[in-house]
Amino acid sequence: MGSLSLVLYSRFGVITAKSIYPFVGAGCTGFFLGFVLLFVSVERIGASRTLPLLRVQVPVALILSIFFLEESLSPYHLFEVLVILLGAGLVSREVSNRENNPKSGFFLISPDLLIPFGAAFSWGVTWYFLRMGMKTGTPIVLGIAISSIVALIGFTIFRMIYESKPPYSGLNTKNRFWYIAISFVFAVSFVFEFLALSISRVVVVSPIWQVSPLFVLFLSYFFLSKLEKITSKLTIGALLIVSGAVMVIIFM
Repeated sequence: MGSLSLVLYSRFGVITAKSIYPFVGAGCTGFFLGFVLLFVSVERIGASRTLPLLRVQVPVALILSIFFLEESLSPYHLFEVLVILLGAGLVSREVSNRENNPKSGFFLISPDLLIPFGAAFSWGVTWYFLRMGMKTGTPIVLGIAISSIVALIGFTIFRMIYESKPPYSGLNTKNRFWYIAISFVFAVSFVFEFLALSISRVVVVSPIWQVSPLFVLFLSYFFLSKLEKITSKLTIGALLIVSGAVMVIIFM
């Protein structure tokens, strides 16, 4: 699909150097480096520490959009971002199964902290690149195709060099279905992300994107009740996230 999109759009003159490089940048930062650092961080310090720290991408995206895209940030947006960050941190900590992550204590070794912060910075830069690409008028499908192909190439090279094995050797019959399902969900989410960036500003889209822990909480309550326990922290965190997202929409 990605290659076909590139061929079709290039024949109609939509692809230019100005429209390609933002999506190449997004593919290198978030789509590739961001995901690699995210998975490494979860393995090193546990998901309960990684997911809250990943929300640092919000101020990174806002700073870049304000200084380089000339977008405005009102005091309301600043307060709303702080509310969402606090709620996302509470929900992410509680949803994560700390019993299965012995390294996810409160005090962390500073080198380990660089990994999730690196992932957060990568995704913050990605928001900036995506918004730049959307402003060139590039179609959403084409943007996803470019970023995905760049990330696929990067992942293939990384796997062959870093792990010294074929890039897809781990896809056995037991976990193949879940990898395919995850890929489909990510593809759908990126379509909506690109669509949102094409009609709105980073200062609005980026904070709303942080409500994902709320959906994790909702699905866990109905489908993983034996594995996930709903606590007061989860409830408070969910309310904070919803409140922050609603305020972003009201004051957009």
